[in-house]
Amino acid sequence: MNFSAFSQELKLLQGHILTDSIEPSNIHVVNLSLKEGVTSDDSGKFYIRARLDDSLLFSSVQFQNSIIRINKEQFETGKIQIKLFPAQNELDEVRISDLKLSGVLDKDVARIEIFDRTEFGIPYAKKGLTQTERKLQTATTSAGGIPLDLLLNTFNGKIKMLKKVKANDELSASVIKAFDSFGREFFERELDIPETEVLNFLYYCARDQNFSIFLESELNLELIDLFRKNVESFREWRGIN
Repeated sequence: MNFSAFSQELKLLQGHILTDSIEPSNIHVVNLSLKEGVTSDDSGKFYIRARLDDSLLFSSVQFQNSIIRINKEQFETGKIQIKLFPAQNELDEVRISDLKLSGVLDKDVARIEIFDRTEFGIPYAKKGLTQTERKLQTATTSAGGIPLDLLLNTFNGKIKMLKKVKANDELSASVIKAFDSFGREFFERELDIPETEVLNFLYYCARDQNFSIFLESELNLELIDLFRKNVESFREWRGIN
C-alpha cells in the first residue's frame, strides 16, 4: 500500500486518557479533520474513527485543552494514550472582553442562526430506552418477581454506576442540543468564547438547574440571559483573556 492510500485509510482507534487525580470521564474527543466527536467513559477510555495525520481535540472544563495529530505508530497499533492536566484557573490578571450582545433579549434571539447538528457528528439522544437505560432496567428487575439481580447488583455497586452513566448521558445530550440550537458562531461572535471552549462553556452553564428547564421549554430568551450571566465567571475560571 502506498503512502497516499495509507493516509486515507479510516480506522476505529481505541484511546485512553490518563490524569493524576481528577476522574477522566465525559471528556470530549473531537476529530477536527472529520468533524466527529465522542466522550470518554469513567475510566478515560474512548473509541473514535480517524486517519493518519488527523487532528484530535481533547476538551473539558476540568482539564487544559490538548490537540494531537495521529502518528504512524498510533494508527498502526490502533491505540492512543494521552495525559491531560488540570485547568489552570488562577491568573494574576484577566481582561474580560466586552460582550457583543445588545442586552435586549427580543433583538438578540432574532440574530441566532440555526446550526447543523452534524458539525461534530454527535446526534441527539433518541427517544425510548438508551443502552444505559436498558442495562439499568435489567440490573433492577428479574424474571419471576424475585429481585435477585437487584440485591446482587446493589451490593456490587453496578446500579450506582449505571445511574451515574445515565445522568452523564442526559447531561451530554442537553449540552449538544443547546449547541445545535444556537450554533457555534453564536457563542464565538456574541459571547466571545473561543471555538475550543464552546462545549466547555455549555457544560459550565448546565450546572444551573434552569438550563434544562429553559432548553426543554424552548425558552431561548431566558437561555441567552443565562449565558450572559455566566460568561464572565467562565472566562475567569478558564483563564481566557
